[in-house]
Amino acid sequence: MSRDDPFAEPSDTEKTVIQINPGGRRDAPAAPAQPAAPAAAPQARPQPATPSAPSLDLGRFATGLNALNAAAAPLFALVGRIRNRAQHPNPDALRENVVREIQAFERRAVQAGFDQRTIQIARYALCATIDDVVLNTPWGGRSDWTVRSMVGTFHKETVGGDRFYDLLARLEKEPANNRELLEFIYVCLTLGFEGRLRVEDRGQEKHLAVREGLARLIRAHRGPRETSLSPHWQGAKVPHRPLSAWVPLWAILGITVGVLALTWFVLDWMLARDTDRLNGQISALYSNAVVELDHRVGIERRDLAVQPV
Repeated sequence: MSRDDPFAEPSDTEKTVIQINPGGRRDAPAAPAQPAAPAAAPQARPQPATPSAPSLDLGRFATGLNALNAAAAPLFALVGRIRNRAQHPNPDALRENVVREIQAFERRAVQAGFDQRTIQIARYALCATIDDVVLNTPWGGRSDWTVRSMVGTFHKETVGGDRFYDLLARLEKEPANNRELLEFIYVCLTLGFEGRLRVEDRGQEKHLAVREGLARLIRAHRGPRETSLSPHWQGAKVPHRPLSAWVPLWAILGITVGVLALTWFVLDWMLARDTDRLNGQISALYSNAVVELDHRVGIERRDLAVQPV
């Protein structure tokens, strides 16, 4: 995990801290404690991490939207993690790691094909954002970061981030040619850079207005965004082929006649079966019955006929 994250966290183990701080203060006592042969192993492990970081991070953080933002993804992630932290165990070591990671960002941006002007502007915005966030934390204001800021280290400025909004205003004049930089600065504003607006009256409202205006400008020059969940969902266009194209007509007629004949035979058999059963039930009604004539009824009628009135 330490090789993926160049920044120390309080929850990291001691081994992780050693790996993410190559050449730090812990290497001095470690050298005399180990023999010559074993001492080469810890030194060989951190040194390749710096040159190999650009290609590794480009593959992991490339999003397909903005390669400049992808190159700065580790530092953007750092800003999001430390902006609300009340304390940090080692701000000096964090500063050294940030310096190395900014240099790695420049290499990744060069690999992505950006010119030197774009890289310098993006680096300034990135340094100003990190300084602004760190110096407005309780631990950042008490550290050496106040005299060894990122803007002072890379751009030799004493007032950190003073040109941020001036650069933004110049870039907004040609949005079509500076879309990547405008998106980069928008991320910096979203992550917490406020600069001089932090101490101005109604600075929060002004900051929000700047960010919303920049978002509208980016949307206007980025073009319509694809709203379909899957833009290539349509199937292949194949001309309609009737059933006769696959099966001959005589075969269709033969199958139809066969089905009709089979249906007729089945219905005839069912009708004959039900008829035989019904005839059997009718015959059973009279097979055991004996017909008897009651002659007494006739005799009584004759007797009634001869009696006198």
